[in-house]
Amino acid sequence: MSVELNCLQVSLVEKQYEILDAFLEQAAACQKPDGAAFEKLVQPFRSAIEPISNAKDANPRERDFVNHLTVLAEGAAAIAWVLSVRPSHKV
Repeated sequence: MSVELNCLQVSLVEKQYEILDAFLEQAAACQKPDGAAFEKLVQPFRSAIEPISNAKDANPRERDFVNHLTVLAEGAAAIAWVLSVRPSHKV
């Protein structure tokens, strides 16, 4: 079960970075959207971060993979810099 859980979390992180890649490609090709459109564009980020954290929290007794699960869960929010109005100081 530990390996399956770790693979699930890794696939969730992979999906998160695919969302980031698509967002950055779109941002490079378009003008800045208004507030409502921007909220719609960043919603997938918010949806992707939560399941990664939940996978760690749902399995606190996974001793063999606790460090791996923790790193992935805590690192999931790292891509949230794109949600900042002025992310240039974070790049």
